[in-house]
Amino acid sequence: MTSKLIVMYQRQIAGVLTKLKGGDLHLKYDDAYRFHSDATPLSTGISLSQGEYKGASLTNWLWGLLPDNELVLRRWGRMFSVSIASAFGLLSTPVGEDCAGAFLFVRPERVEEVMNQKGEVEWLNESEVASSLRELRADTTAWLGTNPPGRFSLSGAQAKTALLWDGTRWGRPSGAIATTHILKPAITGLDDHDLNEHLCLQAAHSAGLTTVQTSIQRFEDQTAIVIRRYDRIMRDKLQIRVHQEDLCQALGIHPSNKYQNEGGPSPKAIADWMRLIMPSRIATDSIERFADALIWNWIIAGPDAHAKNYSLLLAGQDIRLAPFYDITSALPYKTIPQKKIRLAMKFGTDYFLDARPTTWSALARDLGIPQDWVKSRADDLVAAAPDAFSNAANQEDVRQLSSLLPSRLIDAVAIRAARCSTELARE
Repeated sequence: MTSKLIVMYQRQIAGVLTKLKGGDLHLKYDDAYRFHSDATPLSTGISLSQGEYKGASLTNWLWGLLPDNELVLRRWGRMFSVSIASAFGLLSTPVGEDCAGAFLFVRPERVEEVMNQKGEVEWLNESEVASSLRELRADTTAWLGTNPPGRFSLSGAQAKTALLWDGTRWGRPSGAIATTHILKPAITGLDDHDLNEHLCLQAAHSAGLTTVQTSIQRFEDQTAIVIRRYDRIMRDKLQIRVHQEDLCQALGIHPSNKYQNEGGPSPKAIADWMRLIMPSRIATDSIERFADALIWNWIIAGPDAHAKNYSLLLAGQDIRLAPFYDITSALPYKTIPQKKIRLAMKFGTDYFLDARPTTWSALARDLGIPQDWVKSRADDLVAAAPDAFSNAANQEDVRQLSSLLPSRLIDAVAIRAARCSTELARE
């Protein structure tokens, strides 16, 4: 089994990842790469200046590329005959060649093929995409599918798959060709959860937040939210990978600790990190956008907005906050009482949905921005939310599904927004 992986970026050798005796991992940037004026670092926490890294932050960053679902990892271990005890072993398989972001982890014997952009696409018809989604609903570990399996890695625990869309057809790529879209069916037990996510993101966009592009699509009897990957772009008919990392990776935190009450980053830690790594103006803009997301999740009772659901985009020395993704609401599900809902990060003073007068001063202090700005922005988003959800639900692709969830969500958001408005008015 290989003990070295070549780390590649935009058809360049960026470094070497080595598995040392005893299992420790060591990254050495390639000198020609790291001294280039436009070089992009693997992470904001793994800068180019030092040149070599090992330790928990590197290991945790690599785990952040992989599913945080042990059952999926076990399946991959069996499929590729590797140990799942180390991120290195999993990334040494074909999934290491299509991870989130722009860096590839390539076995030495495959470097030339990847350099030459060689790859294949198995084109799929609607029935085959539907079959893949059907299989995923029946077995939530079947991210890669079968016969033949896909070749990609995504983080998170929710069942999903990734495909290539060329503008007219879907395909399952391999080799140097990357996936362009993520498809997620509903979570078992939460009816139309895929539609829930689509509506929450569309409404957020309508309210002024920067979000990923999504659609809700039907493939025969299967529906899924289809998410256009912001870390993949087309330029001059060539597919380009754009680098990104989530905020657990940026701060060197293992994905199993993504929730703040389990050791994950707090809003203050995130705001402090942005100020450390970004120019002042960009940091202020990013922190204000981050505040928007915190407020939006408070309004819609979004319980899953942990640090892995926020990311940074990296290009050379430029760093900015990525579009928001993975936003859902617990409001339309009667099985989830609002009094029991907890936010993934503290919203000012605690994790509860109920805001107190001290919430706003605490949130402003954590983020380092004026309290008046925070309350004013909260007022604006609360006022915008009901119409934003109504507009999202009125789109043709949503109406064609004839689902009952949109009306439940619209009604619940309207009631919740009224309550939030009352809480904001308290002194």
